[in-house]
Amino acid sequence: MLISKWRLAFVFPIVLISLVFGLGPGPGMEGASGAAHAAQCSTWWTVTGKKVAIRRPAPDRTSATSSSPVVRYLHRGDRIKSCLTTHNRGSSASSYTKCGRRGTDWLIVRGPKGGQVPLTCVKRR
Repeated sequence: MLISKWRLAFVFPIVLISLVFGLGPGPGMEGASGAAHAAQCSTWWTVTGKKVAIRRPAPDRTSATSSSPVVRYLHRGDRIKSCLTTHNRGSSASSYTKCGRRGTDWLIVRGPKGGQVPLTCVKRR
């Protein structure tokens, strides 16, 4: 009786936590988690600013700043696909005012001419 209660007390919560947080099989293991990951990374964003720069962060930084070098420009109505953002909490040096709003977070754009776009200049569609 004690063994069956042990399973309910310890194994069930671990399985539940792994399902909630998406912890699946390790790398190289095929399964439902690979399909779920592909579905998660399908968020389309539309540019709302008139002309928005994609900036490349410095090699020793995780996030771009307003003075980071420009890779290329996006124009209003352009659509980009991204599933990652950077969060710069607590640092006033990383805050910016772009597209008429103040923000700290950047959207990561993948690709050969990828970089980061101010999150205030895009809208999820």
